[in-house]
Amino acid sequence: MQLNISLFAGLICANQNLACHGKKDFIQEFPDGITVRQLRDLLGIDPKIPLLVMVNNHGEAEELILTEGDRVALFPPIGGG
Repeated sequence: MQLNISLFAGLICANQNLACHGKKDFIQEFPDGITVRQLRDLLGIDPKIPLLVMVNNHGEAEELILTEGDRVALFPPIGGG
């Protein structure tokens, strides 16, 4: 299934085996039934980094099962003042 992925604040696809390697905005094919957590692992994003997950403009948990055409945005903690 195809997913539309946007990574923010320095996150990039770190998996050298994927066509999206080094990118932050891309459409990529992934296995059916993948969860956000599995997506994160496939993209090579450090599991120690807490993420804010948005799927189709709604906050979601990493256990969410993704479906064809979902738009996934991942944000690391952002601070400032």
